[in-house]
Amino acid sequence: MTKSLGLSPVNTNGPVTLTAPAVTFAADTNSGALTVTARESDPADRGNSITVNANVTVSSAGDVVFRAGDFIIVDGNVGSATGYQTTLQSAYGDNDAVGGMTISGAAGGDTLTLDVGGLATPSGVTEVNGGTVGSFNLVLLGSGLGGSFSLGNSNPVGTVAARTNAPIVLRAGPITSGTVTVGTVNGINGIDTNGHDLSLTVVDAQRLQLGDGSSTPQPITAVGCDGQPVHPDVHRLGEQRNRERQLTGDRRQPRRSRGRRRRPPSRQRRRHRRGGSHFE
Repeated sequence: MTKSLGLSPVNTNGPVTLTAPAVTFAADTNSGALTVTARESDPADRGNSITVNANVTVSSAGDVVFRAGDFIIVDGNVGSATGYQTTLQSAYGDNDAVGGMTISGAAGGDTLTLDVGGLATPSGVTEVNGGTVGSFNLVLLGSGLGGSFSLGNSNPVGTVAARTNAPIVLRAGPITSGTVTVGTVNGINGIDTNGHDLSLTVVDAQRLQLGDGSSTPQPITAVGCDGQPVHPDVHRLGEQRNRERQLTGDRRQPRRSRGRRRRPPSRQRRRHRRGGSHFE
């Protein structure tokens, strides 16, 4: 049986580091930088999890890092202060092919990273009962076939980037600007599901922007198809279309004017102008 560290209220300005086979937040916690590790047991045990109970808030004046050998369960709220990052990582140091995240509360931060590791068994992120993630910069990571993301509630997001080996479902609403952007976050450019399905839906009648307009390539790669970002620069769009024509062998030239073309004079007309006979 996994031994668990259960926390009563914690309130400190300094950094906090917690390490145990399992950690449960049963009361509000407010601290400086917070690092929590539910390390994998040896021999393997499926209870190496970090849990935030319902109606409990875990907040930090610095970065928040959760690393669980198996599961992360957010039934309450977890987040970092403005200008800091929240990182949730399941299947950390895995030795039993078990992991994943369930969010029925809320997880957020200026930058929020959800990392599900590399398991082939079901180990992704699922929102349930109205749970949401919210961030100006959202990163989705996973290298295993079981690491899908099912984020089907209305999640306030500014910019999203992802690199996975499994499907992604993301329903996003803009966090402030009215635009959800597929861009670059923490060195991850665009969205790459390694050939798996991608469903990205923007709600509240707002705008989806593919690419942030910079020179950094931010493609979308899903189900084996690449989509290039939309650049607001018309000249760049023109250059892209020209490159596409070169690649596809399209050699079409611009249409000529439809005005009446002037016929060159005939031999007889030229002679007539010189004073000669039409019948010479």
